[in-house]
Amino acid sequence: VLPSAKAAEAFISDLRFFRKPEHPPILYFPPYNILPFKFLAYHNETAARRIRTLYRMTALDSPPFIVTTVDALLQKIVPRQELNGYAELVMVGEELDREALVAKLNAGGYGRTAIVEEPGDYSVRGGILDVFAPLYPDPLRIELFGDVVESLRFFSPVSQRTSKTLGEAVILPAREVILEKANLDAFIGRVRKRAGSLGLPVTQVRKLVEQIKQEGAFPGIESLISMIYPSLSLFFDYCPDNTVYLLAEPADLEARADNLLAQAEENYQAAVGSGRFCVAPRDHYLDWRAVDRLLESRKVVTTRRLPVSRYAAEGARHPAPCAVVVENSTHVNGLLRAAADREQLLGSLLEWINTHRSARQAVVLACETRLQAERLQALLSPYGVAPEILEGFPDTTRLRGMVLICRGGLSEGFVWMDEGLALLTEKEIFGTARPRRKV
Repeated sequence: VLPSAKAAEAFISDLRFFRKPEHPPILYFPPYNILPFKFLAYHNETAARRIRTLYRMTALDSPPFIVTTVDALLQKIVPRQELNGYAELVMVGEELDREALVAKLNAGGYGRTAIVEEPGDYSVRGGILDVFAPLYPDPLRIELFGDVVESLRFFSPVSQRTSKTLGEAVILPAREVILEKANLDAFIGRVRKRAGSLGLPVTQVRKLVEQIKQEGAFPGIESLISMIYPSLSLFFDYCPDNTVYLLAEPADLEARADNLLAQAEENYQAAVGSGRFCVAPRDHYLDWRAVDRLLESRKVVTTRRLPVSRYAAEGARHPAPCAVVVENSTHVNGLLRAAADREQLLGSLLEWINTHRSARQAVVLACETRLQAERLQALLSPYGVAPEILEGFPDTTRLRGMVLICRGGLSEGFVWMDEGLALLTEKEIFGTARPRRKV
């Protein structure tokens, strides 16, 4: 659990760089970037990723490594039984009621479009049904012969060409709001009751009820998720009982949680003051105290920064010495950024490489793309450095004194003396790429 989406994405990048094929899969459960008081639609890709992760948490045979943020941890989510109950298994050679599936897609937050381009889209053309379901990176094409599924295949949303055929597929809801017709009256009843407690005009309530009846899962309806289901699930409900929770900087997590709830309360009061329909923050979020109570009966590991400055040691008669054997790349990064031209940059880089190579350390240069890796290889070759390009992070204990280029993203480099490893990223070498201006 990390304090922000930026920190989580950097952590995932680092995990993937060092991950071996035999290691557990890495899942990311992202937060929404919109507080639920403005009736704004959540981004389709974010909604799809959340649904995909929640389903995989319940369906994977091997335990995954799940990364999330404190915002996502606090937010109440779609009931587990609703998500599992919605999942539709489509198989080649089996019968499929097309109209029933279309109704199910509408209830699950999908939008009908002419061309399927992003998660949550679907289209119908005769016996062909295209669905961009959250579980897959590409849209799915279901071809029917009468009521029987004749073929299933993934296709490119850009070229419309088939990328892969398959025998079965699982269709999940596009959003956390599943609005079945059978539950519509109960939902509307809860909306009317809440509107009465807010003292909203009858005309405003009638307009909202009519929108629900006409549009179903309309954009922004996630703001009403606590009124759609009698009770919501927590992130903890999707985790197995033996889950180990790793909290990065608990004090930072608590501060972020308090800030989130303060912001939610402020937005809620503004919504109430302007006469808008809304539900209280407590219906959407846990507070950190509730999270603490839930974690008391679970396995928890915390990581904290060590106070090594003299200010942190005030009051201690004899501060304990701390030997730091891991260095960041700040020094070499400064030299590379100060380089006036390419020759000076390469000179500083080669000096850094040769220093660590002569100290019998494995020198690893991380590049995100194959093209950038080949570019760096070509720049170093004339100077007697011919690094091999690898697709994954190797066992560096046998490669000390060698220079390697590894494909993959990494937040920052470091030097780990005890492990004989010196690592630098392409961003630290070349700087952050600037987006090109469109002409």
